[in-house]
Amino acid sequence: MIKLNPLLWLYIVSFLHGLGVNSSSTVFPVYMRDLGGTEFLVSLSQALFFLVRGCFTFFSGVLSDTLGRRQPIILSFLLFSLAHVLYALSRTPGSLLASISVQGIAAGFYWPVVFALISGYSNSEDSAHNISRFLLAFGIGGVIGSWLGGKIADSLSPQMTFWSGCTVLSLACLSFSFLVPEAEQPRNDEDDVHMSAPFLTCL
Repeated sequence: MIKLNPLLWLYIVSFLHGLGVNSSSTVFPVYMRDLGGTEFLVSLSQALFFLVRGCFTFFSGVLSDTLGRRQPIILSFLLFSLAHVLYALSRTPGSLLASISVQGIAAGFYWPVVFALISGYSNSEDSAHNISRFLLAFGIGGVIGSWLGGKIADSLSPQMTFWSGCTVLSLACLSFSFLVPEAEQPRNDEDDVHMSAPFLTCL
């Protein structure tokens, strides 16, 4: 494992994550309609994503306490990648709904644990700043990914957008696996809960 600042690698992984998931989210509603889905199904897919993510968020803490921080995050990236494979292979609106549920599971496992990981690398003074930088990297990746996803869909096909998203997310998974070590438990669990909660409500 390369011994460099783990937060730097985590910001790079966050950028790749934003790049991968947002490239597909731009194309998803159009692809749903191309497969015969209605506006209601497009709305339902987003509601389903947030419902599944919210439900599995409750299990992420137990999983993290049992396996540590790294294993649930690696599992999340594998599920993010799998969801994009399922998107690309989907041929009916129903299969797209099933695919976005897989992404909801991934997101539910991912966000609480990754904030805990950042807190493990930080002290109480700089934890909020480090989370802000992490989210900034995700946002920058999301902006680029949204533009890139539309360009790939127009030039090639929506399926290629999903395959490219899968490739980027797989790269994020590999980068995290080899470059980001396990962190210590948060130095101040009470501070960690209060700092993480606002971000969990907006993502």
